[in-house]
Amino acid sequence: MQFENKFFIGEKMLRPKLIDVMPTDDYKLLLAYSNGEDRLFDVKPYIKGEWYGELANKAVFNTVRLVDGWTIEWQGGQDISPDDLYELSVNVDLAQQHLIIPKDKEEAIKFLHEQLLSKDGNWKSRPVDEVFEEVRKKYFGDNGV
Repeated sequence: MQFENKFFIGEKMLRPKLIDVMPTDDYKLLLAYSNGEDRLFDVKPYIKGEWYGELANKAVFNTVRLVDGWTIEWQGGQDISPDDLYELSVNVDLAQQHLIIPKDKEEAIKFLHEQLLSKDGNWKSRPVDEVFEEVRKKYFGDNGV
């Protein structure tokens, strides 16, 4: 079957299928994809307002489940688009190569997001390795890799 859309070109898929999701203690999701990638998605920026604000309750946050192999959802129906899950998450292996323990973890993550994502949520055209090097120097000092 031939497809022409954001996820497929011809018969080739551009984004792998999501095969597992696991919540972490710091409101992140560990995502496992069919291509062997493990990615980390930060849900904190989404936990606002009445409906998504329910996710601030750890018991509710931990109800996250896989839906149809493409996305996730919580018991209250809150979900995040498959594109956002993949494109706005960080490859766990890449993150571990470049980051150990920052002097200020939250500030480093915020800086990283500011360097990689524009205010409208689109990727900036900056090499990821260059950004990680900036974060390493600024927040990790001599502890960086």
